Amino acid sequence: MDVLEFLGEMVRFGVRADVAIFDPPYSPRQIKECYDSIGLKMKAQDAMRTNWQAERNLIDKILKPNGYCLSFGWNTNGMGRKRHYEIVEILIVAHGMGHNDTLCTAEQKPPYEQISL
Repeated sequence: MDVLEFLGEMVRFGVRADVAIFDPPYSPRQIKECYDSIGLKMKAQDAMRTNWQAERNLIDKILKPNGYCLSFGWNTNGMGRKRHYEIVEILIVAHGMGHNDTLCTAEQKPPYEQISL
């Protein structure tokens, strides 16, 4: 199931979480590998899914106030300041020669719900 469908269902059913783990594919190659592994065909627009804003917006709806999001990738963008998340910790995981490091960002959601204007 595509992540947008999955997260959309969680929002629709009113799921609220204390912790979310956000570990998207880091590159178009990894997107293709993930799609191939579940029998889906990668489309051109899938290869352009690099900022994951729609996914982050749904995660924000699911996380409770004061909840934590653990994001993994090649950067520490995480949920971001725009959503008022606070970075609690950053961990760099080295995988050895020939492999990029993984950056792990732990962020805490603010203690209040965001109000959309």
